[in-house]
This record gives sequence, C-alpha cells and structure tokens, in this order.
Amino acid sequence: MADDMGPSRRTERWAVTALLVYFAACALWQARSASPTFDEPAHLAAGVSYWRSGDFRMNPEHPPGLELLAALPVMAARPWPDGADASGSRAELARLWEMGGRRVAAEWAYAHELFYGATDATLARFGVERASDLPTEERIGREGWLHDIDRLFFLARLPMVGLGLLLALAVRGWARELFGPSGGLLALALAACDPNLLAHSALVTADVGLALFGFLGTWTLWRFRSRPGFSRGAAFVACVACAFLSKHSAPLFVPVWVALALLPSREEGAGGRGRGAAGRLALLCAALLVAWAALWCVYGLRYATRADGGEGPVDIRAAVERTAAVRAAFERVPDGPTELDIYRAGRHARLALGDRLLLAAARGRLLPEAYLGGLAYARLHSLARWSFLDGEISPRGFRSFFAWAFLWKTPLVTLAVLLAAVVVLPRRGRLDTLLFLWLPPAVLFAAAVVSHLNIGHRHLLPVYPFLWTACGVLGPRIQARLGTQGSVGALAIVALGCSVVLAPPWRPQPVHPRYLAFFNELAGGPREGSHRLVDSSLDWGQDLGRLARWLEREGIDEPIGLSYFGMADPRWYGIRHRKLTGGYSLEPPFEGAAVELPPGALVAISFTNLRGPYLGPDGGAAWERLLRGAERVATIGGSIAVFRLAGAPPGGVVD
Repeated sequence: MADDMGPSRRTERWAVTALLVYFAACALWQARSASPTFDEPAHLAAGVSYWRSGDFRMNPEHPPGLELLAALPVMAARPWPDGADASGSRAELARLWEMGGRRVAAEWAYAHELFYGATDATLARFGVERASDLPTEERIGREGWLHDIDRLFFLARLPMVGLGLLLALAVRGWARELFGPSGGLLALALAACDPNLLAHSALVTADVGLALFGFLGTWTLWRFRSRPGFSRGAAFVACVACAFLSKHSAPLFVPVWVALALLPSREEGAGGRGRGAAGRLALLCAALLVAWAALWCVYGLRYATRADGGEGPVDIRAAVERTAAVRAAFERVPDGPTELDIYRAGRHARLALGDRLLLAAARGRLLPEAYLGGLAYARLHSLARWSFLDGEISPRGFRSFFAWAFLWKTPLVTLAVLLAAVVVLPRRGRLDTLLFLWLPPAVLFAAAVVSHLNIGHRHLLPVYPFLWTACGVLGPRIQARLGTQGSVGALAIVALGCSVVLAPPWRPQPVHPRYLAFFNELAGGPREGSHRLVDSSLDWGQDLGRLARWLEREGIDEPIGLSYFGMADPRWYGIRHRKLTGGYSLEPPFEGAAVELPPGALVAISFTNLRGPYLGPDGGAAWERLLRGAERVATIGGSIAVFRLAGAPPGGVVD
C-alpha cells in the first residue's frame, strides 16, 4: 500500500531525527525529575535481588525480564559495597528478605530498606534501628542516607526510555512499509509526541515493554506472512519470547496471533493456503516453545522460587481456591462481600478453566513456581480492586472505565486523526492488513473492559501502537494535497496538539513536564483530571520531589500535613511533615493515629487520597472535616493539592 513519493530523503531524515530527539529529551527530563512512582521501588529492588542472589521471591506479580534490564545500569554503578549481599547487608534488610519468602507484601518494606536505608550515624542520632522508624518532623540531610535515590532511579529508567524509542521507531517502520514515507512520519509524530508514552517510557514498569514486544510480534508475523524467511521467522520468535518475559498479560496476544496466522495472504494460491497457514501456526508454536524455554532460563532452570529450594511467598493452590471463592462471593454480593461471604462462597465455589489449568501446570511443574505463583497472585488481585471514575467509587471497577480513560487520556489531535483514518483506511487497505491493524487493539481493549482491574489508563498502552500505525494512512493524502511543506505543517500541528491542552481555550496548559497527569480538552484538561481518574492515570507518586522544591522556593520550613500516595520517602526529600490519613505507609505512625494541625497550617494531599478510593467509606468525610474553610493555594505537578487550613493570616501562595 506504500504508493506515495513522500518528502525527500533529506527532509524525512531531518523530521525523523527531530521527532526522536524530542521524544528522548522529554522522556529523559521526566526520568530525571519525577520521584519514584508507586510500583517502581518494588520492581527495581526485585531486579537487583535477582542479579545478586538468583532468588525470585520478591515481586512475583511480574516476570523478571524487564526488572533485570532496569537493574543492569544500577548494578553497574555499584551502589553497594563489594561483597555485600543486597539480601543481607544489614540486619533489617536480612529480616525483610526472610519475610519476603513468606509474604508478597514484604517487597515494599524490603525495597524501602534497600534504597532508602539510612547511615548508622543517622539511626544512632535518632535512636532507631531501621530507616522506616526515622521521625517525620525532623530534617535529615542527604548525607544521612546511604544512596542518592534520584540518581539510582534515573539510571534504572534509561533502558525504559530506550524501549520507548524502539516502540516509536517500530511504529514508524510498519507505517512506512504500509503507507510510504509520509505515512511513517505521521505515525511517528503521533507516537513520539504522545504524553502517555512519554510518561511511562520514563518509569521502571512493564507496560511499555509489553506494548513494544506485542506490537513487534504482530509486525514481524505480518512480514513473515508476506514473505517467509528465516530472519523474519526468528524475529517473530524473539519478540514473542520477550513479550512473555515482560508481563503476565502477554498471553492475551496469543489468540490474536493464532487468528492472524490462519489468515491467508493474497500471494498464496488456492492450493497453497493451507500450507501457508500451517507454516505460520508451526512458527507460532515454535515461538511459544522458545518463550517457554526462555522463562525457564531466566528463572535459573529451576522450579523453586527461592535459591535455597524453599517455597515461594505465593501458595498457588491457596491463591487459586481464593480466586474461585472471591469470584463466587461477588456473584452473590456484587456491592462487596465480607470475609465471611467469601468463606461461605468458597465452600461451594467451582474452579474455572483457568484455575484448573494453573493447578495442572503447578502439579506437572510445567513452568517455574515463581512464574505460576505470580500469575495466580495477579489473577486473584485483578478480581476486586477499588477504583475511581468521574466522582464515583466502586469495589470492582466500572465497565465503562477504559472507554472513558481512552477518550480522556488520548490527545484530541490523535482522536481526530484516528477518526479520519477509520473512514479512509477501509478504502485504501486490503482486508488482511486491516485485520492486522485492528484485531489486536480490539481484542486487547475488550480484555481490558471485562477486567475488574480499573486502576490505570496505562493498561491500554499496548493498544496505541496499532492505532498510530493505522493513522499513517492519512500521510499520503496530506502529501498529495498539501505537498512537503503541508506535510511538515501537519507534523507540527500534531506535536503542538499533543504538547498543549486548550482547556479552557483562553488558558492553554503546556503538558511538559506533567505527562502522567495529562488529560485532553474533553476531560477539561489537567486542571479537571482529578475529577475524572486517579491512581496511575494521574497521581502515582511522581511529584513528591516537586513538592519539596516548591516548599523550598516558598521558604516554608515548618512541618506540613502530608497525605502522600506513593512509595518515595518524603523524609529523603527533606519534607518536614506530619503524616495524615492514607499517608506514606513506611513511616510512623503506623497505626493511623490522629494528627493535630494548628490553624493556618499547610496540608498537601495526593489526589488519589483526596478522592478516597483506597481510604474506605469514611475517607472523604475525614477530608471534609479537615478542609472545611481551607484555601487551595497550589497544585503540584497535577497530582498533589496544597491547602492552607482555616485560621491563616490574610494572603497566601497561588500556583
């Protein structure tokens, strides 16, 4: 379908270079300036422990591939003394390491002690034995900590930025094959300027990795289908293996690849269709076999999770039976069953097909225990999770969650281009190519809709590369009607539309550097984002460092009230504070003791906590009492609201 002459090679090279440099600069800025988000410490600590001990007890919720990759530059920096084992270099760390072999939740405390460990002099100064017990109202200088956290996480994020760059290049590559140079440039502009890809390409998480390898797997299958060959088949096999090493949701691509493998190509004659499809299915089987072998190799060619041969923190049978019980309990009590309801339902709950397959795999030791345990744990915790949508809270999510998330979090210019592509592409494209572009996002989106895990728009990231590629169909039309200058102008419009939100139009808001908190004009822009979605769609703990810098700029030294949603330690940033409801879990008070604040005190609350999906039914009422008569004085990075309580002197600080 690549039939346009497109811009000159020189113009194309300059445009590609400019877009990639823009992407890299923005992603690196985000990687350097954002505080560690909620999941990152657990991911990175797990990767470090895998390299140092060959033990997979930490963070079983994800396969280890991307965590090992992110930990590589950290290990190269040698932040721990020679010969010191990250699983036992200090007494508290050793205790948490042992606890991690029995409880999944220990990964958070282990990650905190590994990265936010304090020096012996600091612990002695405050008379405590572990960093999590350090006081919150005292300022602890950077010299009081063992590591430079910003530097460690910046190093770990560098490979993730590389994955994002590869994804943008892959989108351009496929679109160029389909629609020519101008189509490749348009698709690349949509990908490289997208705030969501920029946000998550700068984080140590698995979402961009799965999007990359799932997309590459589909593209390489399409190329193998059009012209079979060893190199193309090997590329497909490698992409499938990498996808399975990235995230437990990778199997969602398998039925898509099966359907696409069975699809006959135009080049196959009537007598060769069966042979062609059989060859592609054989290639897919070989790819899955290689992925299976790769999992075993990455897990050290052993079944046991722990290096000492002991059982891992997830009891697979117990997790499967609990999954069946929770599923049955929600059928009886949709508004949220109690533990008693789950116990009663569990006595008669039937195991689903997925439950039986998981148990059979564990009995036969078909896959490593850590992988199966992580899969069982992920399935259990995806059944019920508090979520927030447009002012409402639900214990089991909303069927419309991802539809609204897609509508609100996709740049308006991308939605417009996508709508035009939906009209144009059926006229320009062959049916088989249309299926390669539309079937994967349709299946992935449907899987997200039926899921009860409504915690973030990021779960839709694997959908976007296919949509950006499909949008490339408009490139030749723009080139034909407007010429090279018009095509370059269209790229500039895309970049501007993704970089500035006109909500309201007379108060445009730049997206940089608040990529994670991006919302488009349909949602009211970032200013209204917290009324639409929270958690990783808006507030994942990324702005704690920006809060510290704001306090320093404003000359505020007295302790503030702080309810922070995230896993970065406020004490490391020098934020003197008193912990409020829902605040950082690894600091005192650990039992949620009431905190008294004087009139006129500053209070900083993460929007996820302010909207209250994880604080229970009384969470919102507590904020209403505390903030009655308070003045909103600042919004930090789009994710933290700062209030001054009633009783303050006249005046205030306005963001």
